[in-house]
Formats: sequence, structure tokens, C-alpha cells
Amino acid sequence: MNCVEWTTIALNVVSILGIGGAVYAYLRESRRKRSEWMMQLFSKFFESERYKDVRTAMDHGRVDASWINVERQEEQLVDYLNFFEFMAALNDRNEIKHREVNMLFAYYLELIDRTPDVRAYVAKNGFESLDKFLNRGRS
Repeated sequence: MNCVEWTTIALNVVSILGIGGAVYAYLRESRRKRSEWMMQLFSKFFESERYKDVRTAMDHGRVDASWINVERQEEQLVDYLNFFEFMAALNDRNEIKHREVNMLFAYYLELIDRTPDVRAYVAKNGFESLDKFLNRGRS
């Protein structure tokens, strides 16, 4: 082999290593970004007072059609469900993984899924991504 052939081989090896490094950096950055998303979602859901009333009502099994029909409570429920709709939409776009969402929010997603009036509300009121996410969780 002459010098030109060795140079060509060396350049090809360096190119392959460079591509591998770029892929690794991209995957690492994607994981970091998903971790940031999950940390922000966790903080927004658990550290904020915004969802506390609905979380408590759901925890204690008090959410039914009569509870939902109280205007202020329905507005709170819609905000609560919009939070999960947003997460489900991020999952649809592959920004966060189904498994990652379930690691932090499985209990609350199960409550939504197991509470008949809330589940019906999700299906009938435009929460398509959340509805699909919940259906996927059952399969």
C-alpha cells in the first residue's frame, strides 16, 4: 500500500468515528432534553398549587359527574386534563417517551383512566392525545 491509500483509509476511519461521535452526542443531548422536560413537568404538577384541588379530589374518589358539573371544578379539571394532554402530545411527537411519563405520573393517569366520568369527559371533550395515550397504556 502506498501513502495515498493509507491516507484514504485514515480519512475514512476518522470520518466514521466523527459520525459515530455526532450520533452519540445527539442521543445524549436528546436524553438530557427529555430529562429537563420531565423535571419541569414534575415541578409544575407537584410543586405548584394549580392542580392540588383536583389531585386531592381524584385521590379520594370524589370526582364524578356532579362534581364535574360545578363550574369552578370543571375549569380546574380541564386545566388538570390539559396538563396530561400536553404530556401526551409531547409523547406523540417523540419528545418524551411513554415509559418516562409513566415513571412519574402512572398513578394519576390510572386515576383518570379508572374514574368513569373523567374518562368519558376525556373522550368527549377534545383530549385526543390523552385519550390515545390512555388507550395505549391499556394495550
